[in-house]
Amino acid sequence: MDLDEEFSSKVIDSMNKRKGKLIDLKDTGKNKKRLIFHAPTRGLMGYTSRFLTLTKGTGVINRIFHSYGKFEGDMEGRRNGALISMEQGKAVAFAIYNLQARGEMFVTHNDPVYSGMIVGLSPKPGDMIINVMKGKKLTNMRTQGTDENVVLTPVRKMSIAEQLSMLNSDEALEITPNSCRLRKAVLDPHERKKLSKLSEAS
Repeated sequence: MDLDEEFSSKVIDSMNKRKGKLIDLKDTGKNKKRLIFHAPTRGLMGYTSRFLTLTKGTGVINRIFHSYGKFEGDMEGRRNGALISMEQGKAVAFAIYNLQARGEMFVTHNDPVYSGMIVGLSPKPGDMIINVMKGKKLTNMRTQGTDENVVLTPVRKMSIAEQLSMLNSDEALEITPNSCRLRKAVLDPHERKKLSKLSEAS
């Protein structure tokens, strides 16, 4: 990794969390550093976008296979809770607009969703079941300010590696020829509760 010296401590810290070991640190002049790590492939999945965020888009990352190594232990899981769809159908702009304050949404108007599908991430820990198909109640009264267009925050496009990197142990990535969707491994909410209680008991 080639980056500005001011970002090196943040990058080293983030790589430590992904089981990366710093092998060499070189000064390349003009306040630039070159960091060389040995890291497991699963730790680097989806890391490029994180690296660019940490270096404000100025860093350069390069990787090459080094060797097979021993298992380095479990990675730190995602802290954000998932926003989970409660029904099957198509997402509605009005519902998404009202839910945007709850976290980052992965779906936009007219996207197909189903029960158990992860449609967004909450900034807080703990999963939340939401309804992205709840449309606006229609009345025969027209009032000023109720008919303006709903403006949605653009959805972040994620690579398969990025999506895999954010999975928790009870989640899966569904890959089809047309789309990739994050989902709970167990779609039924009652079954999920039963399983989580069993795992807590054991």
